[in-house]
Amino acid sequence: MNSKATQRRLLQIILISGGLMLLDQLVKYYVLGLLTDAPNKTVEITSFFSLTLVYNYGVSFGMLSMPGTWMPYLLKALAIIISAVLMKLALGAACR
Repeated sequence: MNSKATQRRLLQIILISGGLMLLDQLVKYYVLGLLTDAPNKTVEITSFFSLTLVYNYGVSFGMLSMPGTWMPYLLKALAIIISAVLMKLALGAACR
């Protein structure tokens, strides 16, 4: 695959990923608005399924609950590394 096709594929991957991230954030914002205004912070969807607003302030075992910790930076760095590896794998698959 030539360089122009690789660049086009990379642009497609970035646009699709960005669009999905934007959609995810818009849905979260919408649902948060619904749940914040709801009585008891609960919205009944069906007779057996409801959504309730709760907050989780930590990762597993409360790793983010300690003040002044370096854990948020480690998790951000890990997310960036994983994203870079996945992007490289996607580009490698597009070139085959």
